[in-house]
Amino acid sequence: MRWVLVVLAAATLACNAATLAPSVTETPEALAGGFFSIPFGGQRFGRVVINVHDETGLVQGVVELGRPGDLTRSTNAVAVSDHDAKVIRLAWLGGACFNPLVTLTGDPENFLILVRASATGGPPPGAECPAVGIFQGIALSVAQPIDQEAIQLRYTP
Repeated sequence: MRWVLVVLAAATLACNAATLAPSVTETPEALAGGFFSIPFGGQRFGRVVINVHDETGLVQGVVELGRPGDLTRSTNAVAVSDHDAKVIRLAWLGGACFNPLVTLTGDPENFLILVRASATGGPPPGAECPAVGIFQGIALSVAQPIDQEAIQLRYTP
């Protein structure tokens, strides 16, 4: 089943734009092959890393969102392009002990974001992972503008 979720909450984004904007100086460099690995700061149950695989070649940087819950109040996942279409804010409901994988494919006219919230990981040996959802999120800086209408999002818990 194809899920396309586009939620544009202008009031929420306007109020939170300053706190959600990524800083280029904080962006980790891309690993070989368009891979980014971002430690998730909201971890309480083990080390969680958000893995991003950019197959488009458009992503210049990735940072964790400080408050992704502001984007995800009414859905499991959301992707929002900013006013100049050069930053995409992406947030989703993930697990407490699992490493999500975000895969980006396509081009600026047809940009597909695949989020696998529980791609890898799990609790450390001998520990249990609580059955709680944690909002996670990243901001993608892109080389070319990507309009909201061009974004397709598919989410797998």
